[in-house]
Amino acid sequence: MTIHQALLRGYQILKSHDIDSAYIDADIIMSSFINKTRSFLYTHPEKEISNLLFTNYIEAIKKRSNNVPISYITNKCNFKNKYFFIDKHVLIPRPETELLVNKSISLISKINKNNVVVADIGTGSGIIAISIAIDCPSANLLATDISKPALTIARLNSKSFKTNKRISFIYGSLLSPIINKDIDLIVANLPYLKTDELSFNTYEPNIALSAGSDGLLFYSRLIKQISQLGHQPEYICLEIGHDQYSKLDILAKTYLPDFSSVVHKDLNGFDRVLILSR
Repeated sequence: MTIHQALLRGYQILKSHDIDSAYIDADIIMSSFINKTRSFLYTHPEKEISNLLFTNYIEAIKKRSNNVPISYITNKCNFKNKYFFIDKHVLIPRPETELLVNKSISLISKINKNNVVVADIGTGSGIIAISIAIDCPSANLLATDISKPALTIARLNSKSFKTNKRISFIYGSLLSPIINKDIDLIVANLPYLKTDELSFNTYEPNIALSAGSDGLLFYSRLIKQISQLGHQPEYICLEIGHDQYSKLDILAKTYLPDFSSVVHKDLNGFDRVLILSR
């Protein structure tokens, strides 16, 4: 069995299940299995693969034909041009989250301290904390999550990018395990989907998506926790739903009256990143 023959079979299966990205997906899965680039597939179509590899490849193709996200099949995703390990225990990073990270990095540059302390709340796979650590070598990070499997993945990713000495991954709900720490910047991409918005998503962990009937369950808890901190952060940077700014602004004015708010739009023109500053 050659690479070309295997790819043809992969294309056929995916096309028969109306997968629009059949050709790209089949290539990506094969590239992942043989640990080569997509261009390698086309410059070495005659290269032989083992029967076992072909069998495993077809099994992966069948998963994709059932709409399993390709990142869960290959166990990796691209975020800010870097590849992170992920599996079914963590959310697949969205491109919009790059805006959250970029805004956070910009805020860190405004904090007049040598060792800025950043808290990443609901860290998941660790991509936010790790991306910040890579771009801000003077920052130290605290990253919390309620999911122990997610924290295992985050630690694995952090070690892979050699940021593990500057990021402490801590089990617990929101700010609870670090409530006594002095934090300069709080960053969070917490679940913000409304209950009735979840029906389309069957593979990603519900714990990383669902936030009650209004989508604000966790952000309202976080803002209330921040209001109780002895040392208030200089900035709070949150990824939010496209229709949540006005409600969160009211919530912030109620519990964090010393903070002002501004919202930044994503590439699609939707409200996406809320920044609170004092």
